[in-house]
Amino acid sequence: MHPLVVAARFAAYVWFTKHPEHDGKTRKEGLQFARANWRRFLPCAHEGIGRLIVRVATSRARRKPHRRIPALCEPYSPSSWARVGLAVLSARITR
Repeated sequence: MHPLVVAARFAAYVWFTKHPEHDGKTRKEGLQFARANWRRFLPCAHEGIGRLIVRVATSRARRKPHRRIPALCEPYSPSSWARVGLAVLSARITR
């Protein structure tokens, strides 16, 4: 999608959500409004904002899920903290 169109749709959605007469409306209604009325917001849309939105959206889609580190994610117990401390200490010694 063209960055100018993305920026215009974003401007329409923001206007819809911030306008007082639309309080209590759902997110879906805001997206429908933006999809139907984005052409009216073209004069205030900026292509650079559209490029930024596209870049953020594509980077989130490519992001890998985070991996859990078992020693740091366990609930507090002295043995788990001791293991972490020994790992850090041994890493410093081997450098």
